[in-house]
Amino acid sequence: MVPRGSLWGYMETSVNKELLAVAVQRLELGMFVVELDRPWSETPFRFQGFEILSQSEIDLLQTFCKTVYVDPNFTSTVTITRESLPVISNIDSTEALEHNRLRLRRMLTDTDPHEYPKPQMSRGDFKTAAGAYKYAIAQRDRLLRALGRNKPVRAAHCRGVVEAIAVRVADHPDSVINAAMLGKSRDGRSERSISTAIWCAVFARYLQLPPQQLVDLAVGGLLLDIGMQKLAPTLLDDDAVYSKRQKLAVQAHVRLGLDMLERIQDFPKVAIEMVSEHQERPGGIGYPARKDNEQRGAAGMLAGLVDQFDVMITGNARREPLAPSEAMGELLSAAEDSARDTLLVEQFIQAVGRFPSGSIVELSSGEIGVVSLSDPERRLRPVLYVVADSNKQPTSVREVDLKSGKHDPSKPKALWIVRGHPIGAFGIRPGALFG
Repeated sequence: MVPRGSLWGYMETSVNKELLAVAVQRLELGMFVVELDRPWSETPFRFQGFEILSQSEIDLLQTFCKTVYVDPNFTSTVTITRESLPVISNIDSTEALEHNRLRLRRMLTDTDPHEYPKPQMSRGDFKTAAGAYKYAIAQRDRLLRALGRNKPVRAAHCRGVVEAIAVRVADHPDSVINAAMLGKSRDGRSERSISTAIWCAVFARYLQLPPQQLVDLAVGGLLLDIGMQKLAPTLLDDDAVYSKRQKLAVQAHVRLGLDMLERIQDFPKVAIEMVSEHQERPGGIGYPARKDNEQRGAAGMLAGLVDQFDVMITGNARREPLAPSEAMGELLSAAEDSARDTLLVEQFIQAVGRFPSGSIVELSSGEIGVVSLSDPERRLRPVLYVVADSNKQPTSVREVDLKSGKHDPSKPKALWIVRGHPIGAFGIRPGALFG
């Protein structure tokens, strides 16, 4: 081992199995890794800094790194084990990812996979997707007015709200994700029904579900909280502190929503399941039926996942919004006791990406960028616009393609994404970049 700097007390070591194994045996709580020779986001380790507590972790270090930096003086106050915390599968093998995708797909349909075109996106697709997003909002408002006045509504009216979005998702999913993220930077709370529909459609496309089922899942996502229309306005305040009776009244929105949807002719059954189960949670701690892990349907689980994700990245009066990557980490940790939920979250991460189009990210240089185009095969290496310097001050906008060879982490002055930031971070409003 060679000292890296006495000020920090870090040590540098080549990743040698025998050397690390001896070091782990000598340290009561294990050796604490503080830095790698490559971006953390491109390794299976979920946390920046962890104790080596097993041979499997040494094997992973040897697979992904040549050099690591350790702190021999670190004393942990919390024991973290990789075995109890599933890794984000962005670096999993293609075979394993495909196996898990097909496994999840079979939970939702028995049809053959539908082959969607490989996205070939241009800048003009952002405007087209933004138009579809605005159209969906207008159609949704018409639908809500009709439902609120007890006018006759058919399933075709519900599908009409999301069909323009579904067409764009089928061709260019990132452009629609971008529209959802930019919508949140303007007034995310009022448009949550549209963004949950988008997440459902994007996930359905990733799973290669047939177009009709993609639309049906989007309809379910759109109407998850339709029952809220029947609640007293005082129960809809984000910052309200509810009594036990008021909490029960809010929870009744699921039943109220189902009552509204049952009056719609030919309403898709999968969407009924989504509305019915989107508030059920692992371990039977949700509502209204307190269904346990194995009692929930795959569509209901999907609905609960996208609803939680969207709440996390939107924020409310009680909680600041999270970066998409942070929200995914929380969801993954919450799912760790359920293999089905873990599978679902990991596949959702593959579908959307840890840094989806329109999200704000920080680079290894300290600069701030907004993700533009993402390659499904290299989600961690998108094209982005750099909009702020290392001091987080506005700078002249430049486009950077992190997939290019000059951004290889092993090269001098390389750039990579260090972390994501929530919507609106540093006062950045990305809308002008995609107008």
